[in-house]
Parts: sequence; C-alpha cells; structure tokens
Amino acid sequence: MHLVSDQTAIEEDWRAFPDRDEPAFLPDGWDAIRSSSLTPSPRIEESVATAGTSRRGWLLAVDRRTFFLRAEVTPQIGIWCRISPSSAQQFILAWREGRGCDCAGSCATLLADGAHRFALHSLVQLRYDPEHQHVVAIEAYDELTPFPGLASLLATGSDSPVLLPGSVLRSEDKQRLVDLEGAVQENDVDRLASLVATIPADWRYRARAQFALGHAYTRLQRHSEAFHCFHQAQLLDHPFALEEEWRAHSRLTKPFREAHPELFEHIQRGDRLRTLTQLRTLAPQHPVAGNAVLAYCLRGAGVPEEGLAACDASLKHRPDQSDVLGHRWTYLTELGRDEEALRCARDHIRRYPRDLAAIVNLIDSALLTGRVPEAKALAEIFAIQCDDLDRQCQTFFKVYEQAGDWPTLLAKMSPLVRSLHAPTIKTLVCWGETLIESSHFDDAFAVFETALRADPADGQVLLNYARGLARADREEEAEQLLRTATRDASRVRSANDYVFLVTLLAEICRRTGRPEESLSLFDGLNEDMVGLSNRVGPLPALEYAEALMSTGDFASAEDVVARLTSLWPTDIFVREVAEILAGER
Repeated sequence: MHLVSDQTAIEEDWRAFPDRDEPAFLPDGWDAIRSSSLTPSPRIEESVATAGTSRRGWLLAVDRRTFFLRAEVTPQIGIWCRISPSSAQQFILAWREGRGCDCAGSCATLLADGAHRFALHSLVQLRYDPEHQHVVAIEAYDELTPFPGLASLLATGSDSPVLLPGSVLRSEDKQRLVDLEGAVQENDVDRLASLVATIPADWRYRARAQFALGHAYTRLQRHSEAFHCFHQAQLLDHPFALEEEWRAHSRLTKPFREAHPELFEHIQRGDRLRTLTQLRTLAPQHPVAGNAVLAYCLRGAGVPEEGLAACDASLKHRPDQSDVLGHRWTYLTELGRDEEALRCARDHIRRYPRDLAAIVNLIDSALLTGRVPEAKALAEIFAIQCDDLDRQCQTFFKVYEQAGDWPTLLAKMSPLVRSLHAPTIKTLVCWGETLIESSHFDDAFAVFETALRADPADGQVLLNYARGLARADREEEAEQLLRTATRDASRVRSANDYVFLVTLLAEICRRTGRPEESLSLFDGLNEDMVGLSNRVGPLPALEYAEALMSTGDFASAEDVVARLTSLWPTDIFVREVAEILAGER
C-alpha cells in the first residue's frame, strides 16, 4: 500500500496547463485577498501574486488549497465555483488525457436579477466537456444557501441574471474603499467617522467592502455594527470574515466577562458545573451573553431541556451566534428530536455557510433522519471548505459507509490518502475498511499493519484488521490476533473497543462450531449483556443471543432478545434476530 504523499502533483500539473488569452479574476470575496490591505494572511497574499496573473481559462489557482473553475450556467451566464484540490487535479488530468469528468463545486459568484441575488454557495455539479474544452454546470443543490440558489436558473434556462464581478467598481467607489482601508490602517478615527457616514448602497453585496466596514466600526468602538458587517462579509464568502465576526462577538460580550471573572476562571479550569448556580441567576439579567454561557456550561450536565431553553433565550435576542446554534443542535439531538435538530442545523449553515461545525452537524442530522443524498451533498461542501485531508477522508467515510456505496467511497478517498504525508490512525482505519469492503484485502492488511506499528493498543485498528482477515477466509489468523489482543484488557485503550473485540472473537467461535466457547468469552466480561447495550449498543448482546441459540438455549435467548426489543424497538438488527429466533422456535 503506497501512502507516500505526492504533494507537488497538483503544482506540476498546474504548470503544464496551457495559458489562455481570457483574463482571470477572483470572485469578490477572494478578490479582497489580492486587492485589500486588510487581509491578515501573508501566505495567501504571497500566493495570490501569481494567481492574479495566471490566465488558465476556466481554472484558477489561488494557492495549493484553493482552486476555482469557471463554468457555464447558460450560454449567457458564467460563474466561478470553488473546488477541492483533489477535484482540481482530477480536472487537470482529464484535460491532459482528453476525457470528460465530473466533480462538485461551491458557487463563488453572486448573480443579480432586479432586487434578487442568486447562486452564491450553491453546490454545483460540474462537467468538463473535452470536445469544446469548457466546463458546464449541469445540476445545483440550493437547500442550504443564504441566497436564492442556482437551481432555478438551471431549471428555467433564464438569461436575465447578470454577472456582478466583484473586482469591478466604479472608480469613485473604488477610491472610497481604498481610502476606507487606509484610514483603518492608520486608525484615523475622524476620517473613518466621515467615510462610514456615506456608504454606497451596493456595498451591501461586496465582501471586501463589508470586511473593511467591519474593521472601521471596530476602530470606532461600534462593535454591534462591526459584528453585522463581518457577518454579511462571511455570507458573501470572504475567507477571513467568519473569524473576524467571532472576534467582534467576543468584544460585544467582553463587559459580561469582565463583570464576572470568577465564572470564566472556573470554565478555563474545565469546571463548568460550578458556574451553574450563578449563571442561572445572571441569565435573565444578561439574556444574550448570560444564556449563551449557560448553554455552553450545561452541555454534558444531563439537563438538555434547560440547555435548549438557554439557547432559545439567547438566540431570541441575537439569532446570529454560531456557537449557540451548535449548542442548540446538540441538545435537540440529545433529546431525540431529530427533525428539529435537522432544521436547526439547516438554519445554522444558511447563516454560516463557511462554518465547518455547521456542516458536520447537518451531515449527522441528515444521516440520523435517513437523508443520505443530502448527506452526500454536504460531504462535498465539507471537502471544498476544509483544508484537513484527514477530516475529509473521515467525513466521506461516515456518509458513504452508511449509504453502503463502497465503490464511490474508494474513488473519493484514494486521491486524498495518496496526498497525506502521515494519515492519522482514524483515517487509516477508515481507509482499511474501505479497501476490505472493496475486496482489496492485501492493500487493506498493509494499511492495518502500518496503523498497528503506530499504535498497537488502538482497538479500532485491531477490530477492523481481524474483521478483514475473517472476511478474506483467514479466520485462524483473525482468531489468533483477537486472542492476543483480548488476553489482557489493559492492552486495549478503550473499554468499549475491548467489548467489540471479544464479540468478534465470540462470533468467529460460533461460526466455526464452538458456541460454548463463545458463551464463555461473554461470561469473562462479567457484564449483563443487555445492560451493556446502553453503553455500546445492541450488537454484542445480539451475538450473545445467537450463541445461546446455537447451544439450544432458546429460553435464555428469547429473554435477551425481548429485553433488547424493549430498549431498541426500531433497531433493524434487533428485529432481524427476533425474526430468526421466532423462525427457529
């Protein structure tokens, strides 16, 4: 199994890509990092120096991790879409080989039609046409965008919306924006006060302008207005606005923190529960900050109803709080109110389309409610927004494992894993399991050997390695590995993983005609197997019931399955074993 990173592959392919005569420009939010004096990242400022002069037709590189494709929506309408680095490499290779290819992109262009705005943040399915050497948008997914989306344009073929290129400003407005940014840098308060008093109306839809206004209001100590400007800038896809919004929110809540320093000393020490009595008193007096902090401190306290009420009280006064929206989703999920949690996560991502926590929460809600196509779309959005390749791999695995779509998962993970210098253990486990499910057993075993050398006590590595050996008809090797691992429970870091290792060993014993040995393994856990299901789920107890059936002890098996059915009435595996037991009787 080859895990050595080929980090320069995209750059080498990029240099081979032909120059075009058409001028390249960045979408408005990203144009700010080339043109604005206020952007905080030297890395991007340096890398954009080449991107601004790179004319690659329909492909534009900002840096190693940020790529845009230009695509046709209709013959009259073109848009820029941000794509992941692996998709960029896929398109470059397709161009070199003269073949078509598809990928997902996030629309980075704002379109206008009268008073309406379209397209920004729409997930777009892109297709490269090798015959005409251009990219077309063939499908769009708009459910989660803060603006009306692109799908309506694709559905109607409308030609009425027109491109709003963010890099093109009227000369007087452009000079005013440059003056504003200069006054921010010079901290010229009087000049700033004069400039912000006469803001052009169309700056509302310009990310660079909103970002500059946010800094201007910060210098003027008008933190509420700064917060709203940064919030608008991040809606318009400014790459740095979300972090600035969080800082603005911190400045808004600073008086509350300074008035009650003892609360935050306890929180910093990890002792949140000690703050609850005081916070419950303070929350009605400070409905935004007090309830937000209370909602945070109640997480894990076993009172989700109270936590949810605190979230609602804070959001009632300030709906745009990404952390509180995340807490609210957690409490709704804990209460089993999955549909409400789904709506909460959708609201979160519409308000904060660049917030990775919002995307992850919505993926989990989509999977919990059986909306697998939505989860797949969100996984694409996550891959575009997230720079961490390990997290991309794990997110794709979480979604496509539940969908049972192993061929697609293999295709998505392969280029990501090849690009990783040192994959995490969790990523190696996901990759190894994907290879097993795709019947690439030798490659999978090499992956698990690599992971075991890195961490011999990781139960997930041991479990999936043994499961793969059993799947490959190497049950003796699987049993040997499991017996070595379970000989001493302290050798496995996680107690829950140890339970599953014993369960897999018991299953192998049962399937090879040794059900009594299987039962003795469960007896060695010294646990009530049904009670244990509250901690680890029903699968170990179900294997215990099957071992009882194999020994002919149907009465005990019926008791176990009946108790499991009362605890897990909708679990498909519990129902399946109950049907098997009924058939045996």
